[in-house]
Amino acid sequence: MRPTHLLCGVALAGALLTAGCGSDREREQYSTAQVAEFFHAVTGDSLRAQPGDELDALSIERGDNSRYGSFYIVVMRKPDEEDFYKIEDALPLLADTRGVYWHKDGPSWTAMKRYGNVVLAWDADQRELDDRFERLHTMLSGLGEAPKQIRAKLDIEPRTATTRVVDRGQSLRLPNLEVRLTRVQTGQVVIPPNDYGLVRRAKGRFVLAAVVLTNVGGEPLRGLYDARLQVGDTLYEQSSEATYIATPLHAFPLAPQASTPAAVVFDVPAEEAERAAREGVLAFPSDDTSFASIRLTTQT
Repeated sequence: MRPTHLLCGVALAGALLTAGCGSDREREQYSTAQVAEFFHAVTGDSLRAQPGDELDALSIERGDNSRYGSFYIVVMRKPDEEDFYKIEDALPLLADTRGVYWHKDGPSWTAMKRYGNVVLAWDADQRELDDRFERLHTMLSGLGEAPKQIRAKLDIEPRTATTRVVDRGQSLRLPNLEVRLTRVQTGQVVIPPNDYGLVRRAKGRFVLAAVVLTNVGGEPLRGLYDARLQVGDTLYEQSSEATYIATPLHAFPLAPQASTPAAVVFDVPAEEAERAAREGVLAFPSDDTSFASIRLTTQT
């Protein structure tokens, strides 16, 4: 997948968390969450988000080359951020008759097309589009419309997924791990404890989930790499550097039958942070179609 400049890149055990021109269609604005939720409503597939300083990137949670091929979706926050898909090697590109900008990447290509403030980046072996691109184009062309209307235009059945959810304070039992959520915080800065590491600042806003872990399997546990934050239909990857700072130095590897405090930290768009703390869940993939999750807030 063609790289771009958009890719980016709390408090536990002493760490501190402080709180242009164009058509009407081109000017339409959508948030990262709106794009992810629309995609899920149409297809049943979840997108994971990686916030950046100026652009957010969305990619599919579980790849399906037969449906979509290799792709990611960019959500621009400002009109003047569009240059990244119109320029190749510091020179402007011309769009083809469909408004697609073709970027050469060694022997392969990346097709980039804009939908309001949303840009699709789709990888191709040759400079041509196929049915997989057309599916994505149909979906993104329908942003803002009723999902069922767009679904009717596609030749795929929406996937269904099952989710097992427990309340905050309850233990979530996984095959090799038991997790209990103890605290949730939001803030802009992660300050390392005991002067080790660097201060980390959020691209948007950090959401920290402090947990107590028990290894119920037969092998040492190396970390919580699979944990994600789910807000609505959007999955957020961990901020690995912030998670490292927030987790006690000797938490991992965690021996069988042992317990430890730990934390995971997520960098989400600032406008999503309050919703994340209010409605989000800490999600662990169980298999290709299901998640096991803990609510970040206690339901009343």
